[in-house]
Amino acid sequence: MSTLAERVSAFINAQGHLTETDTSNDNAAAVRFRSRGLAYTAWTMNDDDTYLQLSCAMTLQPDVAFDAPLLRTLWECQERFKCVKFSLEHDDMLFVCSVEAFFAGPDGYQPTFWRSVSVIESAINEAMRNIWAKQSVKAAADKFIEELSQGTR
Repeated sequence: MSTLAERVSAFINAQGHLTETDTSNDNAAAVRFRSRGLAYTAWTMNDDDTYLQLSCAMTLQPDVAFDAPLLRTLWECQERFKCVKFSLEHDDMLFVCSVEAFFAGPDGYQPTFWRSVSVIESAINEAMRNIWAKQSVKAAADKFIEELSQGTR
């Protein structure tokens, strides 16, 4: 019998997407694929054929500061996408958006797989727009305050 990672990979390939499977971890396998310009990873657990996590990550600019207003904005975005989890990894340089699924049968992920990808795409795009907008406003305000304090304004 094939593993869940192999079945997920075959399912994604059948939809016309190339996949790359990483089985180097003893506990989990990662199936990487691209859809609509974004890179996704489907994580499976080697000992649990009823669990699948889909995630997409974007690298953040080094000057992104996760201050209270930005975190509040992301919290509001998180509320609109209740099934999605946002997280920061690699010293807050990687913004990750994930959906977890638990299903009864060996191919239970199939009916909702592409809907989950679509939800992740919507959530990460909205969150990144909010991050960029907040950073633009913050940068403009910082520049204005600096010019004001230097008397050039």
